[in-house]
Amino acid sequence: MLKKASKGEIDYILVKSISRLSRDIVDVLEIIRCLRERGINMHFETEKLDSIKLENELEITLRSMLAQE
Repeated sequence: MLKKASKGEIDYILVKSISRLSRDIVDVLEIIRCLRERGINMHFETEKLDSIKLENELEITLRSMLAQE
């Protein structure tokens, strides 16, 4: 998925929940920051969050911590 996004083949990603993406906080943050740099939004359905918005990064981090536990 990330390879296709870096090639410009993907412009929007829909994920069921943060825990489905990864259970590691560092991985989640690296992925959403990488995608944000390319202008690609990742929407988390369960949490109703968009990764493209910087103000959502704290909440994504906190929910990632819960998923990691």
